Amino acid sequence: MKQTPTPVTPRSALHTRLEELAFCDESDFKALDDLLMTREEVDAGQWIVREGEDIELTHVVMSGWATRYKTFADGRRQILEFLLPGDIIGLYTVMLRRADFGIETLTPVTLSAYPAASLLALASRNPRLVFALGWLAGQGERRLDEHVTRVGRRGAAERMAHLFVELYVRLRRIGFERGECRRFPLTQVVLADALGMSHVHANRTFRSLARDELVDFENGCIVLKDIMRLAVRCRFDPGYLEQPAAPDDVHASLGESA
Repeated sequence: MKQTPTPVTPRSALHTRLEELAFCDESDFKALDDLLMTREEVDAGQWIVREGEDIELTHVVMSGWATRYKTFADGRRQILEFLLPGDIIGLYTVMLRRADFGIETLTPVTLSAYPAASLLALASRNPRLVFALGWLAGQGERRLDEHVTRVGRRGAAERMAHLFVELYVRLRRIGFERGECRRFPLTQVVLADALGMSHVHANRTFRSLARDELVDFENGCIVLKDIMRLAVRCRFDPGYLEQPAAPDDVHASLGESA
């Protein structure tokens, strides 16, 4: 990994997500910029975190795609989530140092990183920012709840369509254009590992959606052809992806502590 000091731009995906909460002020964003002053460029197919290792740094995905996963002794893998720009890796490593998951890049990825212990210093100086980062982690838990439901109870085609629509909505929420949100750098092997299917079953399911002209595979990418019909196919409810502004009583409490 190549590390270079580069200021974070005001419109990074993480800034966009924090601005939606509407309670971080200029000093909080300045603290965030100071925290994320370096960049690490990581090639596709590389580990960021290995299962079982101690984590010293918290990472923020600035660009690119990665996966968080767990593996079995026989080599099988379950992808727990896809990490997109603005997502945080290891927010709680200051308390939970040992990684019980792995992180691997799907595409070239740009990361910013900071020592996990830095979050403790921020808690006293910028409580709003620390609360906001915790709020985003809570959003991640909601996505994980939906993922468990998706894998455990949805049929194969419904399961795959639901994942596609979720990824589309997530990309739109962090500012990607519609065309960019329709192209995913995912193979059918990765899909199988994410959706709890065999590779053969994932291939068959994808081809069924392709026959209905909902998806296609072009130049190594999955392409969504009809978002609305995919959403109807899986009865997609975006409520778990919504990120409302913090309630007034939270604003008041954080204002007093600041």
